[in-house]
Amino acid sequence: CHQGKGNTPQAQEAARRLSHKLHELKEKINQAVVNRVVEDFIDIVTPLKLFTDAVVAPEGTPNRDQNFSDKANNLQNFSNRAAKTAKMVAAGGSGGNKKLAEALQSTATQVDSLTPQLISAGSIRLTYPQSKAAEEHFENLKQQYSNLLVRTRNLCDEATDSGDFIKSSEEQMRKHTFLCEEAIKNKQPQKMVDNTSAIARLANRVLLVAKQESDNSEDPNFIDEINNATDYVQNTLPQMVHDAKAVAMSPTDHAAISKWRESNKALLNAVSQVRKAVQPELPPLPDLSNLNVEPTPQSTYFIDKVGEPIRNTPTPNIDGVDNLRPMSPQQGGRVSPLPKWARGIFATILRINTKNTNLQYNHTRILREEYFCSYKN
Repeated sequence: CHQGKGNTPQAQEAARRLSHKLHELKEKINQAVVNRVVEDFIDIVTPLKLFTDAVVAPEGTPNRDQNFSDKANNLQNFSNRAAKTAKMVAAGGSGGNKKLAEALQSTATQVDSLTPQLISAGSIRLTYPQSKAAEEHFENLKQQYSNLLVRTRNLCDEATDSGDFIKSSEEQMRKHTFLCEEAIKNKQPQKMVDNTSAIARLANRVLLVAKQESDNSEDPNFIDEINNATDYVQNTLPQMVHDAKAVAMSPTDHAAISKWRESNKALLNAVSQVRKAVQPELPPLPDLSNLNVEPTPQSTYFIDKVGEPIRNTPTPNIDGVDNLRPMSPQQGGRVSPLPKWARGIFATILRINTKNTNLQYNHTRILREEYFCSYKN
């Protein structure tokens, strides 16, 4: 631009590439935020449950204090990540909805401030297990924390595009499916249970988001498609969980493994149907390389109705233009200002009428003056 080459083809091409790269960067950031929402809120119950179990552990339990410290750190880390994700969504994923962004910021701040209070209340409850006040205080804060996490998750789901969310959840389910295969291969039942639980939680999250889309829509066809797809998920999910338990109990049972693979495949297909119902795939753009545009024939309507166009008519001769000019007084004597019909005999009549009018006016004026004089006397 400083060299005066801002409008050159090279500069325009560079601007086009830069715009394309910025669009790709925006898509990558948006996808990263969606992945964070899917991963961080996949399970908002377990961290609090484990912390509660550590708080209410009876006195004399081995490693009671150490277990409490570990679960408290785990809860703090989970809260930090959830609050950070909510702030990220508020900053760039709220779609310009100021009210939603403010709500996300508020809940994230509350999570940050409430978590230390909950851990402190848990520590007091751990130290004084017989205190009713300590128990009530802990239960009250625990309920507030649980409700706050649910609200934060719902706000993040509302701010996230449903189609992108379900697509990311589907990818996470396939990742956990691969980890289940690794667990089967290495004969690790606990790993199989953990990843199967993650698949089930992701499927439930997909159901929640799909239900939200259905509740917010007024299109009956759209609602029916989502309901049919979610019904398919609800029917296949319990069977997958049941088959996964059988594999965890008998990691070498090939029949159980094959059955789980079939039921898990059906669940993945059901989730894919939900994604297609929520975000239908657009048809591909037509190939414009073979597009042939023929020129439109020139309309001859005016020519047919009127004749030759005006531009084709010959220019008129301007030799007689001077004859069209008005006659000057020097050429024809004095020109009467009256119209043609008022000249001649009509002019005499007009003059007589004008004279009579003047006489009547003078007579009226004299009578008015005599009247005022008599009135004064």
